[in-house]
Amino acid sequence: MSLKYSPQQSKLDKELPPKPHGLPASPRSGKVHFEPKRAPYRPRRPKEIPGEIPLTPVPPIRLKKGWESDRGSLDRLSRLSKDTRGALWEELRDTKEALRSLKETVQDLDQKVQDLDQNVVRLRLDSRKQDALWSRLKTCLLSYNNEEDIVIGAEEDQLLRGSQEGLHDSAYGQEF
Repeated sequence: MSLKYSPQQSKLDKELPPKPHGLPASPRSGKVHFEPKRAPYRPRRPKEIPGEIPLTPVPPIRLKKGWESDRGSLDRLSRLSKDTRGALWEELRDTKEALRSLKETVQDLDQKVQDLDQNVVRLRLDSRKQDALWSRLKTCLLSYNNEEDIVIGAEEDQLLRGSQEGLHDSAYGQEF
């Protein structure tokens, strides 16, 4: 059998009704059922970082009846008794003073941190200078020792011979 295209096949193709999209028609209504659409994209919640405290929403403050008016906080304060208003103002003043002292403490600590950073940098530079000076001193002492211009004590002689062998005495390195 050959699978050649024939004009009879094209007539058959034209006579068939077009296929509807979706599922076949229901027997009751005769309408074509379409597949339901996918749900809209909803971004996922961010993953919680271990060790981090998740933020919880603050519940709204429930006030007594009559306080829900939108007239402003001064109107609400005028409804309070004088003693309550005085106590609120004192508490506000104390809170402001505590906040001011906290700001000063933070500034002091920030200054101390900056001073410590500068000291660390200075110490690093000093230790490099010490190492450079110590190595210069060793080379000078070794060269003078060979010429026997300077009399060297027993400890220094042992230290210098140890440095020639690749040993390093940290106690002498810290003195200079």
